[in-house]
Amino acid sequence: MKNIRTIGIVTLMVVALALTSYYIFENQKNSYDQTVTSQESPETEISDNPDQNSEVENHQTLSIEEIKDQTCLPAQKLTNNKEDNLLQFLNTPSENAALSGIQSISTNTAHDFEVYGSKEGTSYALDNEGRVFIWGSGINISYPRLMTEFPKVKEMAGGFILSEDNDIWYLNWDWGLRKPVVLPKIVTSLSNIKEMKEVNYSDLYVLTENGKVFLIEGSYGDPSGEEFEMIEVKGLENIEQIYISNDLLFAQKSDGTLWKVSQYTEDDKDQTAVRVIIPEKVVNVSEGVDYAKTFIQLESGNWVSYKHGNDQNEEPIISPLENMSDDLIKIVHNKHGVIALKKDGTVWGWGDENYNLVPDQNQTVEEPIQIQELHNIVDVQMGAHHVLVLNEQGEVYSWGNNMNGQLGRFPLTYDQFRTIGSFNDNIEQIIPVIPSMNRPYSFFVFNKGEVWGITSELDIERFQFNSEIDHMTMFYYDLAVLTKEGNIIFRDFNEECTLLKFNRPIKKINGSLLQIEEGNLYKLILKENGKGFEIKGVNFAKESLQHINLQDIKQLEDFPILMIVTEDGKLFYESEMQGEDMVILKQLEDISPIQEIKTMERAYFHSFFDNDSSEPIGLAIDKDRNVYLLDLNLDNTGKGRIIIKSNMQLDKIVDNISSFTGSLWIKDTGEFQDQLYQEIKYDSVVENPEEIVLAESNYSYFIEGPGLHYHVIVMENGDMKILGDNPFLFYNYTAQIGKVLIE
Repeated sequence: MKNIRTIGIVTLMVVALALTSYYIFENQKNSYDQTVTSQESPETEISDNPDQNSEVENHQTLSIEEIKDQTCLPAQKLTNNKEDNLLQFLNTPSENAALSGIQSISTNTAHDFEVYGSKEGTSYALDNEGRVFIWGSGINISYPRLMTEFPKVKEMAGGFILSEDNDIWYLNWDWGLRKPVVLPKIVTSLSNIKEMKEVNYSDLYVLTENGKVFLIEGSYGDPSGEEFEMIEVKGLENIEQIYISNDLLFAQKSDGTLWKVSQYTEDDKDQTAVRVIIPEKVVNVSEGVDYAKTFIQLESGNWVSYKHGNDQNEEPIISPLENMSDDLIKIVHNKHGVIALKKDGTVWGWGDENYNLVPDQNQTVEEPIQIQELHNIVDVQMGAHHVLVLNEQGEVYSWGNNMNGQLGRFPLTYDQFRTIGSFNDNIEQIIPVIPSMNRPYSFFVFNKGEVWGITSELDIERFQFNSEIDHMTMFYYDLAVLTKEGNIIFRDFNEECTLLKFNRPIKKINGSLLQIEEGNLYKLILKENGKGFEIKGVNFAKESLQHINLQDIKQLEDFPILMIVTEDGKLFYESEMQGEDMVILKQLEDISPIQEIKTMERAYFHSFFDNDSSEPIGLAIDKDRNVYLLDLNLDNTGKGRIIIKSNMQLDKIVDNISSFTGSLWIKDTGEFQDQLYQEIKYDSVVENPEEIVLAESNYSYFIEGPGLHYHVIVMENGDMKILGDNPFLFYNYTAQIGKVLIE
């Protein structure tokens, strides 16, 4: 098929790019994203050698002692009582109205939009009034959206719509606008259409009342709809029903024989059916995307498993399927599970533990088990990673993977600042956490000497330390806290802690950048083997020495390069390395006095340091509330994370700013814009922007799958608002059974 081949070429290009990115990421990871092993490291100390650093100011000697497993206690999960909890969440999406009055359901068949690293899926519902609802990957929305572009509809097959006038319409996706585009009717020469089956996004098999079958072949993404072509399938007459399973069309003739045709042929025009040799008449065939087997029901009521060979021309293996009841009326399947519907309206399933396709099972289920939550079910449909079922009352249930909103129950994104909860106190810090399957937290919160974690399940946990805490930061991907004694505790996601004791108290910390009481700066890094820490000195270029008072430093920033801001508004940035143990800071001259700087999340910069590059890294605000874009230029070829040379410049972009974070600015009028994504226009405003007390951002982009990009603000009254991707769904896409909802 034309569209599949095009997608295949694009996929190869994406894989090549991803492998390159993965190589870059792994090289960086080896140098700074290591887990510290459980051991006590010898003391490490650094002092300046005046002969080597003649252009910079001398340092005090700083040494560290590393102590493992001395300071951590298990996190304390809090109750939902208002008096005990830090954050009260607002009503959950499950309290929305359920989608109802539905007569049929559908999902995209075949590969279900599966692309590299993503778990895609699109869902459809047709109501009793002939209206179509759609949600999921095709339009990137989280709840069913009513489509008003068609006349009254009588049947759906994935992205194809059959009107009561017997016209076929096709839903095509405009990926620029991220919304469905309805194309003109594409088939007018066929009449008396009996049944439709979608295969591979933009292709459709049609069965007519006179028993003939046609392939309507399209071009995925064609904005005009003019490239659709109709081909009659040879060898198929007197067909009563058609099925799609594993990229094969199965056609059941009136005499009970079963025929098949592969969509993939050397000649796209060669659609010729061949008979499947089965000893009995066939009455039913399963549908899905398993790539290995199809289930066939015989006239006797028994089911057999039809296993495909690796070669399409290879003779298939047909074997009886044990423990398969003859009262099963429909079976759907994908790579990971099988769902079966019985005559009594119960639903049964078996398969592996992936995506919760067999609910509440954490291991492979070899034999069918009943899904107890479901009764009076009249239809089941299965995408590549999710399941839809319809009950007698016209309600739709879903479960499985929800990475692209295919379950229709959870908000994937917020296109305006949405209040999700309210803190019971005025918190001091909030840090978005870079997500991982092994990291259950979405946010860390610091308030009155206590550190809290907000999990993806919306649980609140209090972290317990044996020391009083001054403030918190992230050291690469782990939580780090500064104690009142001036030491640092690292807490990883296995609840293991490492205490770093310094011979001189640490006054401030942000990531890897430290300042001691005397004012001197140091950079803390993991050793290349990940076993222990070492310190690099931080000093100033000779021409900048006269402009810096170490006690006047008010802000530290450590990523993507070291930067500091002083009380009088001077900005210094990491300009080069001197030797292997000294970082040199240089003043950015001829700028307005800077009040504060904010950079994007560290995951945004994974590939930034590999070659010569120029890239915006964040925003700066001056004392007159003007905002500037921070542009960094690197001369860094082949040196990875080590800075060879860098230059920075500020470009004014907007004035009258109330707040900012990452690359997002919010004006005193409440208007806001993300400078990196200017093509996204927001039609809402932030109410009372002068009451914003905290603002943070997360820009996490990975080799495969979707990224995570959002902003969080906290207001004076404690309200927590989020704009962008829903942080509580990332790496938590799999959901149990629930009703599809209307937003």
